Amino acid sequence: MNIYSLFLLSAVCSFSVVAEEKTDTILSIAQPDSVIIKTEAGRLDLEVIGRKDNPDYLYLFSHSISGNDTLQVSESKNSGWNFRIPFVDKKTSGLGRFEEKNTFSVLGVGLGFVGAVNATQGMDVNVWNSYEIFVRWINLSHRFRGVNLNVGIGSTWRNYRMTGSSQFVVDGNYMDVMPLPDGAVPRYSGIKIRSFNVPVSISYPVGKFWMAIGPVLNVNSKSWVKTKYLADGNAVKSECKDIPVRKVTVDLMANVGFGDTPLSLYVKYSPWDVMKTDFAPKFNHLSFGLTLLW
Repeated sequence: MNIYSLFLLSAVCSFSVVAEEKTDTILSIAQPDSVIIKTEAGRLDLEVIGRKDNPDYLYLFSHSISGNDTLQVSESKNSGWNFRIPFVDKKTSGLGRFEEKNTFSVLGVGLGFVGAVNATQGMDVNVWNSYEIFVRWINLSHRFRGVNLNVGIGSTWRNYRMTGSSQFVVDGNYMDVMPLPDGAVPRYSGIKIRSFNVPVSISYPVGKFWMAIGPVLNVNSKSWVKTKYLADGNAVKSECKDIPVRKVTVDLMANVGFGDTPLSLYVKYSPWDVMKTDFAPKFNHLSFGLTLLW
């Protein structure tokens, strides 16, 4: 409800109490679609159309006024935008994000484990040793009919690690999975990817919980392979940059959280191949973990 409507309702309630000297009656209508006030022929009419989760709601109020009665109406401008800064703003009610028309927020983060599904034979990524860290630097949220449309800008760092006896090997423009040298003691061999992201989602309340689902566009700006193992007691490290990763991929991301607590659970899956499969092993991205201030 905008500030103009709040002032109008406040003026009507105050006038009614002074004129009739009856027991106070308070009517609370959350998020009406429109409020209409008319004064004519010695009568004041108030009409409220729609309310939260009920667009067909209708409320009518009439009150007789005389020539000596004074009705004061004030109006002010409101941008309709709320700005949130982490650990500074305090919400006053559960699921407060669904009570605000427009919101601009900064700094949401996520941390999770990473897996490679539908992978080429011999590529065995260790989920518990692979991880991703992502940051949503800014987010714009617009509420309509009880749901929020969210659009953000962020960055992601991913690391797919094999910890067994295999390694990623790059030869020119091609990358493959090969065994480590005989007698080598493995540490890890990993694909590292850094990307720029545009997460888009629809979020909505489910009882005391909330859910969000939508695509995440990834523009992969940097990628490389790093391998470490021991051979004859000596540490061996190799690194190769500019591996054949797809420049653009899309993840499908889902979140679930409770009330307005800052933590939520997430899962991501990419139906698109991460690598250029004509030049590198095939696999799809899968990850799960926690988000903070998402």
